[in-house]
Amino acid sequence: MKIAATLEYDGTKFSGFQRQKNAITIQQHLEEALNKITNENIVINYSGRTDAGVHAISQVFDFETNISREDSSWIKGINSNLPRSIGVKKIFNVPNNFDSRFSAIERKYSYVIYNSISKPLFFDDYCHWVTNKLDKALISDQLNMFIGTHDFSSFRSSNCNSRNPVKTINNVTPDAVSITQTVGSLTIVGKGFNQPVQSNKVGLNLTIDADIIMDSSVNTGGGGPKDWRLNASNQVITFAKQINKLIVVTRGKDGATAIHGNEVFECDVNKNLKIVDLTGAGDLFASGFLHGHVNNLSLKESLEKGTDMSSKIIQQIGARL
Repeated sequence: MKIAATLEYDGTKFSGFQRQKNAITIQQHLEEALNKITNENIVINYSGRTDAGVHAISQVFDFETNISREDSSWIKGINSNLPRSIGVKKIFNVPNNFDSRFSAIERKYSYVIYNSISKPLFFDDYCHWVTNKLDKALISDQLNMFIGTHDFSSFRSSNCNSRNPVKTINNVTPDAVSITQTVGSLTIVGKGFNQPVQSNKVGLNLTIDADIIMDSSVNTGGGGPKDWRLNASNQVITFAKQINKLIVVTRGKDGATAIHGNEVFECDVNKNLKIVDLTGAGDLFASGFLHGHVNNLSLKESLEKGTDMSSKIIQQIGARL
């Protein structure tokens, strides 16, 4: 039987996807894990190679096996034999003529550019750092030239084995994905990119796929809610409208804020709390807010529920009520 799977990985410490003689790769780890749980000599087929340091959030591979298992058993078995930076997400039974590479309809690549003079300490492995200020309007205009069907012969490497240099790009979307406007992503969707032209650091649009985005400790500039609203609210509201998501921000002693489109809801914190231990405050707030939200409470009521839960937990030792 033939099985296909979707895979995600942090490629920082690997020398690309394809197996190599003198380097550690994603393919090597996958095949070793599969061989261990099946006791077979499995060689995987994959949708495309990635270079050293490139990441993936939904790459497809397939393999043939004589073993029959539940999907959950495959996922648990493979993942238990993989390093933490590689993980199988889903398993599918596919026809024998399925081919991860040639059955692909389109491929999507995301590039993250960190445009700031400050160093991207927490994004370093997931972005390309540019210190000179970029003209986003000009970039958008230039990117439109790539949309359509074009001959990419001039962009091919000398060892490219693609059958046809003519490729189709369906969409190129430059997105601002940061409140601070320092991080932007470029998403390319197209057909036939078996060996993509890309930088060695591909970004992940993880938070944008969520319906609710939660963050903490927005810089208030040392002031209370009023100062925070003046300094940051406009940027956050603009960001929320762009991505059409609900954004919830906790601000410590200044309470919490929920932003949905042009609506802004705030909840203050009781100033007379006897704080003992802050462990679990964020988790309890999220639990309380989400419980209210899924039970159709208003955003204001959900904020109050989350704030009440976090206020209780910080007045005791331990993160369990």
